[in-house]
Amino acid sequence: MAVHTWWQRRAQRTRLRVGEVIGASLCDGRDDRAEGELVERVRRLPHRVAGELLFEQIVTSGGQRRRRLVALHRACGFAHEAVRGLRAWRWRRRVKALRLVGPVASEAEFAELLERAKDAPLVRVLAAQSFARLGRADHVVTLLAAVKLDNPLMEAPLAMALEQLTTEDLGRVLARWDAFVCSRVQRRLLITATRRGAVGFRKRVEAAAQSPDFELRIGACDAAGNVDAVWSRHLLFHGLRDIDWRVRAHAAKRLGRCARGAAIDSLAEALGDSAFWVRQNAARALRRCGREGLIRLARAARGKESDPFAAQVAAQELHRERAWSRRRPRTMPIVSGPGWQPPV
Repeated sequence: MAVHTWWQRRAQRTRLRVGEVIGASLCDGRDDRAEGELVERVRRLPHRVAGELLFEQIVTSGGQRRRRLVALHRACGFAHEAVRGLRAWRWRRRVKALRLVGPVASEAEFAELLERAKDAPLVRVLAAQSFARLGRADHVVTLLAAVKLDNPLMEAPLAMALEQLTTEDLGRVLARWDAFVCSRVQRRLLITATRRGAVGFRKRVEAAAQSPDFELRIGACDAAGNVDAVWSRHLLFHGLRDIDWRVRAHAAKRLGRCARGAAIDSLAEALGDSAFWVRQNAARALRRCGREGLIRLARAARGKESDPFAAQVAAQELHRERAWSRRRPRTMPIVSGPGWQPPV
């Protein structure tokens, strides 16, 4: 314990010393000679600690400060060491190296990053993040075209890569729709394209809604939920009648954003669905639809004999609404009826 505490204090003192050297050097008006002296001073510091602290400041900085930090990072050789890690035998080490290369990558690393096109799926997605940040939509397609996401958790780094593209580049990637072999990649592309308003997203969403792959039909429902239009609402109504319960559950969840008469009627009907998550999402969506949605939930909660499952899920959402109502006071209750108590 004593040795561990001593080591922690030593590392903390080293980090403070490195931070003082780097922080004092980033003032405006420094010439090339001063920059060269700074590189020499950083190189004389503990190598690992200096590299970690520089990388942390690069990730949390922006603008001119970030550019100067990246230049210092490259001049001290930290970027070159991270690039060498891309050739590691173990794919986990390559992933770690890519996380260090991504924020500081430039055209000098294009060749190394493109070699990851046949690597593990996570490695390819992280390499695509670097190209997306640099605005190279063609290389993003090259890396993601053959990738297959077997784990749903892989969609988070993929979404981050697509979010870093500009709207124009996202439209170019969407135009290469047929190049992608994984339906999860296409689904995430649809969701991002509709939220950002990329060119040609409506045609892709409507085609995905008719796909035999349920992943694409789910993506069509999620994408349609990002658009407030007549065609998107009709697509969600169609999704509520899908043969796959997962598609119906996503359609019910997205319909909660459109608090209109037809949507409320469809959600009230979905309370009697045979799948639990469809009923659950429909009840939550009705709760978000305001007064009319709460009235429909109160009616369903009274029908314990005709449909006990719908009554159970409706009573659950009404209980949640009562709990929230006590936190946000109102002058009068939204809905009345058996099982409903006005807020205190």
